[in-house]
Amino acid sequence: MFGSKVAFLFMWKGEKVSMELRNLFLRRILAAARRLKAEEDEIGRKRCLSQALEERVHRLRVEAQMWRDVALSLESVAGALRCDLDRGLAAAAVGDTESACCRSDSAAEANGRMRKRACRSCREAEPSVVLLPCRHLCVCAACAPATVACPVCSCSKRASVLVNTPH
Repeated sequence: MFGSKVAFLFMWKGEKVSMELRNLFLRRILAAARRLKAEEDEIGRKRCLSQALEERVHRLRVEAQMWRDVALSLESVAGALRCDLDRGLAAAAVGDTESACCRSDSAAEANGRMRKRACRSCREAEPSVVLLPCRHLCVCAACAPATVACPVCSCSKRASVLVNTPH
């Protein structure tokens, strides 16, 4: 009898230990399942964020390409305008130097003589100084230091260049 009570006690203790082990095992499984669920939720949030960032990168690439195209277009327009300006300045410089440098004597022209170049300030010496930025060759070396503005176009003189002219 004593043996059967001991066996019963061991059996009862074994079942109690077994149930406690099962409960512990179930608690650990539930905790692991909660952690897994939380990690899956975090992965889902990060996946959404990643998709939003990829869409933003795509939009920014499209916008960058658009701005690149605009810049190229404006660059070509600026090049064309620069070319037109250079041609216009070259044409104006050729025409202005002729008209600015030459004094016509109507009586002399009537007789068929050549036009004589004359300084626009003193009207005596031959022009030998180009005024900048307008590029008019219209004053002599003696009058250039006193010249503040171009006598042809009234542009403020910023600098001047002495030109070697054949005599």
